[in-house]
Amino acid sequence: MTDYVSAFEQGLLAAEEADRTRKEIEKIFSDLDLQIKEKTAGKISISIEERERERSPNILSAFPMFEPKYKYHVISAHNPKIPESPVKILAEWTQDRRGYPCKIEWGGSVTSCEDGEALENTLAELLTDPIVGEKLYALMRLTED
Repeated sequence: MTDYVSAFEQGLLAAEEADRTRKEIEKIFSDLDLQIKEKTAGKISISIEERERERSPNILSAFPMFEPKYKYHVISAHNPKIPESPVKILAEWTQDRRGYPCKIEWGGSVTSCEDGEALENTLAELLTDPIVGEKLYALMRLTED
């Protein structure tokens, strides 16, 4: 006979671990945002946000307008001091339902992070990218009219 109680207990342990790792990821992003806000006098805020786009059109679909939209996540930045600030996408973000691994994709490369230290290192590497630097610099230069 199948041991459902054991499977149930394993599921509870997995849920606790996933909650812990998701909180760790949130803290890493919170620290990143806080440090960048401090350095830029509040001109840059970095976060994860959900986006939506159309799936690529299926030529065989009889009703393309009813095709579901595709949801994905990005690491983005904006200037909170500017009303209606443009949002700059820095990278695409994928997170496992357990928290880790998470993946950051930018500049044609994909980096998989298995733990908090790897995530911190990858985010630091992302900030050193010249294209990302240009996007952040453009946001810093925005002025209120």
